[in-house]
Amino acid sequence: METDKTIAASLKILTIGLVMLASAVVKGQGKDFIVTRTVEKSFSWVAGDVLNIDAEKAEVNVTGWNEPYFQITLQLSARNSSKSVAEKDLDLIKYSIQKNKSQISLKNALALPSNQKALTSLCKVVYTIKAPNGTAVNLKNFLGDCNIANLNTQAILNTEFGNITLRNVQGKWEVNSKFSDLNAYAFNGALVCKANKADVAIEAFGGDLDVETFYGTVNLKLQSKMRHVQVYGYRTEVMMETADFDLYNYQVSTLFSDIIVPAAYDRFIKAAAGKTVFRYAKTEGQPWLVLTTPYSKGKLTTGIIARR
Repeated sequence: METDKTIAASLKILTIGLVMLASAVVKGQGKDFIVTRTVEKSFSWVAGDVLNIDAEKAEVNVTGWNEPYFQITLQLSARNSSKSVAEKDLDLIKYSIQKNKSQISLKNALALPSNQKALTSLCKVVYTIKAPNGTAVNLKNFLGDCNIANLNTQAILNTEFGNITLRNVQGKWEVNSKFSDLNAYAFNGALVCKANKADVAIEAFGGDLDVETFYGTVNLKLQSKMRHVQVYGYRTEVMMETADFDLYNYQVSTLFSDIIVPAAYDRFIKAAAGKTVFRYAKTEGQPWLVLTTPYSKGKLTTGIIARR
């Protein structure tokens, strides 16, 4: 294992710069050139360090590990039929990777000249980060996907126009998404999600879950160790699946729409004046699943639902 001293001494920026690949990709009458730059850095880690990511039009991949340092790779590329234009556009992608005391800060953005409205090249930015477990994460991404795996931490994610995938994560998480679908698998901890015009799919979840959505869908497959579930979905169809319906108590309500439950529980559905309510409490002390879906359908099931 590398020591902190070795890591600090080996901080490096590798520029595999301006690699012209006379690609076999045909565009019009000629070939595209792909110009790339790769930047790599490592930082030693101490408890209390915070990872801050401010990304734009980028793919962000974060994986937790048990090593005492951060390993960060930033890959930039520009593709154009003109080599000189690709080189010029690549230089317009500005980035920063630095550590100041306990703050590790990563950022990229376009720096367009005043006489240029957009890049003419197809550009790509990819972060690949290995972060020690326990590192708090603050992540913003505009127009790009976020993929996070195997991380136990406290995190805040803010995304627009890019999908979020969480896999095998733990801790306390807050997700705020606009036009950004959330897919989470094997989550154990506490998750607060606010989604606007986005789909939320969560499977193999254990812990505390609060979801607020507008104009989307919610599909939940819950484990028996849930402590708390509350979902508010405005014009959002919500489907909840449990391994055993009687593991929970239920409070479900909707306006001008339907509630669908296993046939054996239909008698607990009450409807009047446009409002439909399903309340079922088998045992005091069991976790409650609270679902409110104005103008949208709520569906509670057991067994297996085909994955979307």
